[in-house]
Formats: sequence, C-alpha cells, structure tokens
Amino acid sequence: GHELPRPRRIPRITPAELDLNTVATLCRLELVPRLEEGWAQDPAYLDRRRRGAVLSAIYDHLFGSGDAVAFVTSHVDYDQWGLGVLAAQRAGVPVINPQSTGSLKAYTLFPETARGEVTFRAELTRQIGAAFERDVWAQRHRLRERAELVAWRAKGNFGRPSWWRAGARATLELSNATERRQLRAHAAARFGLDPDRPTVAVFNHAVSDALWTNREIFANLADWFEQTVAFASVTRHVNWLLLDHPSQIRYDRTNFFGNLAERYADQPHMVFRPSATISKNLLWSLVDLGVTVRGSVSNEMPAYGIPVIQAGWSEWSDCGLSLVASDQTDYWRLLDDAIDTLLAGRPVITPEQVERARLWLWFYRSATDVTSALVPHWDVWPAPYLLRTLRVHMAQVESDGEPVFSAVERMWRERAPFLTRYPLRHVAANDRIAHPSEAAHAYPSILV
Repeated sequence: GHELPRPRRIPRITPAELDLNTVATLCRLELVPRLEEGWAQDPAYLDRRRRGAVLSAIYDHLFGSGDAVAFVTSHVDYDQWGLGVLAAQRAGVPVINPQSTGSLKAYTLFPETARGEVTFRAELTRQIGAAFERDVWAQRHRLRERAELVAWRAKGNFGRPSWWRAGARATLELSNATERRQLRAHAAARFGLDPDRPTVAVFNHAVSDALWTNREIFANLADWFEQTVAFASVTRHVNWLLLDHPSQIRYDRTNFFGNLAERYADQPHMVFRPSATISKNLLWSLVDLGVTVRGSVSNEMPAYGIPVIQAGWSEWSDCGLSLVASDQTDYWRLLDDAIDTLLAGRPVITPEQVERARLWLWFYRSATDVTSALVPHWDVWPAPYLLRTLRVHMAQVESDGEPVFSAVERMWRERAPFLTRYPLRHVAANDRIAHPSEAAHAYPSILV
C-alpha cells in the first residue's frame, strides 16, 4: 500500500540482459534444454519478458533508493532472483548468496571488488581463484595434512554437501592403483568396452539449469553435449562413457539424453547410462579422463588423480585443478591432446593439480563452511529435529561467542568473497611447517 521510493539514477537493465534472463527462466520452467525456433515471438516468452521488465524495475526502485545495505538471496539465477542480483550490481549494492551445502556457506560480491566479468558467478570465480592462490595454495605446506584428511573423508562420503549423492554407491572404497586395475577389468566387461583403451567420461549437466550464469563456451548445455557426443562417435580409438545427470528428471521433459543414446546406439565404443546407476567405485576404476561444463566432478576427480576438462566455469575454475577451455577451439584441442597423451601412456594430470584439488576439498568442506547451530547442518532432518536444534541453540546463544557473527563481521570488514571459519591469512602458527623439500610432494598412487 506504500509508494515505491524514487530511486537515484542507476543504469537500467539492457534488452540483451533481459532477453537472456527470460530465456533461461523459461527453459527452467518448461524443463527444456533450449527454446524452439521463433521463441522471440512466442506469447509465453513475451509475457515472461514483460513480467521480468516489471520485476527488474521494482528491484531498481528498491536498490536505487540508497537505503539497501546488501541483497541476500539463496539463488542468483532466473528472473525472481537473478534480476535482483543484476539490479544490485548496477546500484553498487553488495550481493550475498548463502548456501546450506553443509552448515552455512556464503559467497559475497562487493561492488568495489568487481573485476568487470559478465555475471555474478563469473566475478566470484575470479575472486575465489585469487583468494585461493593467496591464502590456500601459498600455505599448502601448513595445510597439507588437513587437505589429506578431508580427501580421505570425501572418499567415504563423510560430511558430504547437501547436493552430493548419498549411500554406499557414492562411497569410494578403492585405496590403490592395483585395486583400481582389478575392478577396471570387471567394469569394462560389464559395459562391453576394451579395458586396454583409455576411457573418457562425459558428464551431461542438468540441461535447463541456470543457463549462462557463468562463462560457457557453447551456445547452451545441450549444444555442448551434442557436439561432444558427435566428436566421440568419430573418435573410436578410446572408450566413451556418456553419463546423464542424476537429477535430470527435474530439468528435462524432452528425453534429450535418451534421444541421443538412441541415435548412437550402433556405436560399440560409446556407452550411455544414467550416472546414478553406476557406483563411484566402478566409475572411478574405469574413467581416465572426465569432461564436464561446470560439474563437481571437475574438483573431485582431480583430487584422486583423474584429470577433467571443463567447457565452462565453476566457482573453482580459477584454482588450477582442472583443464579449463577458453573457447571452443581450445576445448577441442584439450580433448585431442589429452586423448593422445593417454594413448601414449603418459599422465594428463600433474601432482600439483592433484594437490590443488585436495586443497580445494578442504577449502570447500572445511574452511568456508561455518559450523553453527543457528544454521543446523542440512542433515539434521526431518524438519522437527532441525527446528528443535535451532530452538535450543537460540535459547543459549551468546552474541560474543557465535561463530556466524564473527565470520560475517570478518567477511564484511575484509571485503572477502566468502565466509570462513577463521582468518585464512593467519593459519595457526603451531601448525606443522613442511620442509622445503616437500614442495614437490608426489602422489605415488592414483587413489590414495
């Protein structure tokens, strides 16, 4: 019932930005990988675009008033959240994206730290990479034992993020290269593949998920997968395992993956499977190279010695643990080079990439996951248990001793792009400091 405040002058959303957001939103709502030809004249698109324009104007009023301290949002995609993120960026308002992947995580973009990237996620990729290099990689000798512990815990799927697969099929029980070779023969026989050939696994993404919210080198996620599958069909000197996203039913109603599998069913070197039907033990024993756009396999597989090529950016893409293609030409070059290297019997991944990946696991699962009963761990379910945990803690909390309060204050003061459990720049002095000779730390086994 109140009039919106008159905003100070801030740039309006551009028509191109509004178009991109509208298309991404419609793809997600319709569960399709892309809109059909002539979408720009489709009534559903035009209605959604008008709705987006009004929503963007409302956000402009809210953030243009000069009263907003920050925009806190659980999502940064689609029109209801994404247009708010774009408006906040235009108005110079900090954007905080909390996530409940463990207890409490949050990524933050402060206007004064922006580097001119095209999206919120792309900005964070750059800033996270710089912070990782300065505060994690530079202290790798102090952090190595912590990273090794987290890598071991990740194998058992302990403390898994909320969106990772659960159960025995998600546990990695292989402990050395010998066990991997033994299981590899069984896995290859099960899929009718040659165990003596390298195996490339391509991980199809949820095809309508958050399109264009970070850097992508193909027109869309479906275009990337189609072109990669076509490349696989004529690259017969290696095995190809084409895997669908485990939650695809929530993102696609067109049978995109199934149609491709049917089209290439006569290719004996190509196997199409839903990834949820294959255990991690089987998958890790067989795969020699992973390929994805922004999937979490691009940080998990390298931690155990399996190289991954990315056809786009994820939050860890600037941390030096995967092979990130800069454009389509570079993508095909990376694929060709990696396959040639595997056929020659040489490693594609370096010991440094393995160590960086393990440090990322520590960074993601430990350093940037703030433990607090104010935000109970997502696994404290069902809801009555979670709410009781919260009520008990709310009755006992002390404002000067609550980890979330100090973590948020530190992030805000330092203009850091993420919450941390403690100051990363000041790792405890009593941590063991490695001898300089350990700088070339090697990993003798592919799975240790």
